[in-house]
Amino acid sequence: MIRKIGLGISLIFLLGFVIGAKGEFFASEERQWFSVLKTFENFKKIETALLNSDQKVGYVRPYEAKYTWYWSKLDMIMPDGINFVKTVFDDEVVKQGNMIAYDGEYIYKAFILGDTRKIVIIKAYPPRQMEKTTEIILNKNFMPCQIYVNGTCLAVVGLYQKVSSLKENIYFDKLRTLSIDSVLTKTACYIYDISNRKKPTLVRTFYQDGRLFDSRLVRDTLYLASVRWSEGWELLKGEGSWKNDPNFYKPCYYDSAVKGGEKQIDFSEIYYVPNFVFDEYTIVSSLKLGTLKPAKIIAILGGMEDMFVSQKNLYIAIPCRAKVNTSNKAKNDGKELKGQSLISTTVSKFKLTDGGFAPESYATVKGKIVYQGAMDEIGSYFRIVTSSCSSTQKLLKGEVDSNNVYILDNNMKIVGKLENFAPNKKIYSAKSLGKRVYLGTYPNPPQNLFTSEIPKRKGPFIVVDISSPQKPNLLGYLNMPSYATSLYSYNEKYALVTSYEPIEKYKKMGYYNSIKIAMYDLSDVKRPKELFSTLIGSDAGAYWDDNKDQRAFLLDKKRGIVALAVIVYKEAKLPFMCFRGAYVYKIDFKKGFELKSKISHPLEDRDIDFKLPEHVEEKYKKAAKSDGIMGFLVIKDALYTISNSYIKASRLDNMQEIKYIRASGKSF
Repeated sequence: MIRKIGLGISLIFLLGFVIGAKGEFFASEERQWFSVLKTFENFKKIETALLNSDQKVGYVRPYEAKYTWYWSKLDMIMPDGINFVKTVFDDEVVKQGNMIAYDGEYIYKAFILGDTRKIVIIKAYPPRQMEKTTEIILNKNFMPCQIYVNGTCLAVVGLYQKVSSLKENIYFDKLRTLSIDSVLTKTACYIYDISNRKKPTLVRTFYQDGRLFDSRLVRDTLYLASVRWSEGWELLKGEGSWKNDPNFYKPCYYDSAVKGGEKQIDFSEIYYVPNFVFDEYTIVSSLKLGTLKPAKIIAILGGMEDMFVSQKNLYIAIPCRAKVNTSNKAKNDGKELKGQSLISTTVSKFKLTDGGFAPESYATVKGKIVYQGAMDEIGSYFRIVTSSCSSTQKLLKGEVDSNNVYILDNNMKIVGKLENFAPNKKIYSAKSLGKRVYLGTYPNPPQNLFTSEIPKRKGPFIVVDISSPQKPNLLGYLNMPSYATSLYSYNEKYALVTSYEPIEKYKKMGYYNSIKIAMYDLSDVKRPKELFSTLIGSDAGAYWDDNKDQRAFLLDKKRGIVALAVIVYKEAKLPFMCFRGAYVYKIDFKKGFELKSKISHPLEDRDIDFKLPEHVEEKYKKAAKSDGIMGFLVIKDALYTISNSYIKASRLDNMQEIKYIRASGKSF
């Protein structure tokens, strides 16, 4: 229900883009390369830009903003049934936030249940002394989404429900009629001094307009990106003079490190992208942790669709209208439109500085970005993967005509491209492994993958050679025997692939599928060789416990361990859940996958508010009454499994339990 509400709100305001709009802010034709983004001079010019985007045809993001506020629940809206390849990982420089963070000794975990929101700090190492240190109680109007730890700084990023103080007295009644997710939601960041883990101290509060899109921590600087509707739709209605008040259209932000309260971003500081699709502001800011240096913040008119952050640069992808041949001949001849796209993507590049960032250049490429891993840096080059669609009907259905790979140099100039390949195949993920890019696909149209369509929806991995940036080359199609969901690099030669494998007796039904883990030799992309594999849930099926959390899967190549959070079913009158927890395997290239342990988090009686069906055997009841695993951490010689209410430490050598503690309140 929540998913439908979120998408419904989005469709009302986000459906649409303009073909051939008039006005000085919209280029008459698509250019391949630009220098630096331009800014508006005054409200009149931004008003003109908004009013020119009035011919709505239809376009929806591949996935909505990851974080959406519904007062009591955080719903991370993703395409149904897709396990994304992990493309952004925690290393020593670039970190992606999560509900769990650690610093080698302490674990920090966000806890949400109803109106209760808090950060729990657990002393995790050494594991035998593991204990809860303290809790940070958060405002009930704040929804934590991501946690970062850097030295003695703890940054908690999330959503906060607040009407801007600069607007609430005049516009509150009007704002209540708009979407809560638009004007009332702020992206907030609370920074704590945790030099004393038992008594964390709040040292800085920051928030900016819009719902959180994503964030990254690069060294000691935190980058936040949010999206806020520009209220251009309200401007089009022309109801009342308040809609022509320039202050209403200025994005707001607040930084406790700067005196003067809440501030607005002036129109002269708002950048714009020609031919933008979404009448939204993309707001990007940076905070240098451990200091009170004022935040750097900018706004761009044009709603973002994805972001990528490397050690040196930040890239923002914004969908735009593309110039398409719409002559009568073209409309009546499908061949004339082949190779064109109604949507293009403008990528803005920002150079990261000490505690800030600066716009450098931007480029526009054909097509809309793919779901996951669309952008990447390979040496001094930038890579982006897009899908083209020349039909409005296909666009509304989420279908594509073909796909494209572009390689750009340091100045954002296209130096190599591979266009119009893989017709009618939807790319849902892209992964750079060495000198190759692997593209996960499924056929048109995309549907719910947890239905009877699963056995039919096998799509190959497309392999593109990018060893020569000037001449990206299509190597071939890597066909897998089952429905592949994710591909993880093990080394330059081998890759670990997870997939759903239909169970023969349930094949016609399609609902019950095993999880398959396989190690492949990808030396010959046209003939991948399966070295060894294992099945989970071969009796009555198994599913990933959480396909939205990147930490719900662990591949430790150094120790040769793979772990995943699963729900396993057993056959009876009706298949029932007989295990919920983690499967941990040892990777041995001679023996294959060796199951080392099945780790569960049994619930206490006070946590159990459900009853198992009568046909469930007694010996499985305890296993079924377990908390779902949210993530894994490896700290020195111990494996930590983390659920909503518990944390368990196990020895890596034999998987024996070291300690099991209750970390927070009642489980979901």
